Amino acid sequence: MAKLTKESKFLLIVGILTTAGRIVASTFVTVFLLRATDGNVGLIIIQNIINFVTLLIAFVGGSKLLSKISITTLLKIGIASTAFYFVAILLLQDNVATFLIPLALFNGLGGGLFWFSINLLVAKVIKESEQGRYFGYQQTAGSIFGVVTPAISGFIITRFTDLTGYYILFGIAFVLFALGIFMT
Repeated sequence: MAKLTKESKFLLIVGILTTAGRIVASTFVTVFLLRATDGNVGLIIIQNIINFVTLLIAFVGGSKLLSKISITTLLKIGIASTAFYFVAILLLQDNVATFLIPLALFNGLGGGLFWFSINLLVAKVIKESEQGRYFGYQQTAGSIFGVVTPAISGFIITRFTDLTGYYILFGIAFVLFALGIFMT
């Protein structure tokens, strides 16, 4: 099995950083939003629907944008849009309910452009001889983050009063997203 090329390693690291940022920030975001909206489940459901519809539109629309914008720029926009979603929640704090619906657009845009771009880049950059190793590393990192991150996130949330633990998680996620953008 071939070793990963430099480009493959960078793509893998960008994907891992972004996935880690998403897992850190999104593990308890619904709980945070329920607390910030005084338990308004209907608003959270509407926000999720808008998020997923926007994600689909952004994913499909990525092919149209690709004729005008480079794939790496689309990837950066996707990561930055997702980062903005979590930073806005962090900055808005108790006022987040007022902006929850518009914020869903940023989250959906970020997810759609990220997944469109990363999938296209994987197809372009990863050679057939390195696919097994690349996807093995990717799945291993995703599994580790998927198991370890919720426990660490829950620990951080419970160690601080009010919503401070959530703010710490969103801040960590922002740093991971910024690193992903920088490496792109």
